[in-house]
Amino acid sequence: MLKFARIQPEDHPECFREILRLRYNVYCLERGFEKVSDHPDGLETDVYDNRSVHFAAFYESNGEVAGTVRLIKNSHLGFPVEKHFGLDLDRMVGCRDQVCEISRLSVPRKYRSDYNIVRGLFECVALESRRLGVTHWCAAMAQGLPRLLSKQDIHLKKIGPEIEFHGPRAPYFGRIDDIASRHNAYALYRGDLQVGKVASSLAL
Repeated sequence: MLKFARIQPEDHPECFREILRLRYNVYCLERGFEKVSDHPDGLETDVYDNRSVHFAAFYESNGEVAGTVRLIKNSHLGFPVEKHFGLDLDRMVGCRDQVCEISRLSVPRKYRSDYNIVRGLFECVALESRRLGVTHWCAAMAQGLPRLLSKQDIHLKKIGPEIEFHGPRAPYFGRIDDIASRHNAYALYRGDLQVGKVASSLAL
């Protein structure tokens, strides 16, 4: 059975290391988005980790981390999509604190056929977004991911050309009301669904 949890570095350092190790395996070894030589300790991390809320999916039977995603909050660092794609979020949304960037969505190859992992992680993101008062999501997504998400009724709008950034990626942006209105995550975001399969197993 899948379980989902919010994992913050200061509260769960060992679990957070497992997240970074999973990101290394996916981003460096499986996908080749990052150079192995840049992460000699086998952990993939960056300056935004301390400005993010992290989530993990894991199998209750063996405790293995099966997927992760982070929600980057507004800070003096800005957002990666601004830095790398030249977006002007100040022009696109009135209050920057109402924006979060979905980042480092990682699922190992052996678990990618289990769509409940991505679905559950997005429900975690939706719950956290409601808690933070976030109204907009942005993301830099590789080819194929938008199509995968659209099959689960998650529709982010492409707002710029593709560039080389951890592999070929393009910027996406939108109001949560528009992105996930047909996804179970939207009911969680709106508060219409108080307890569901994921919500009941989420350690927040």
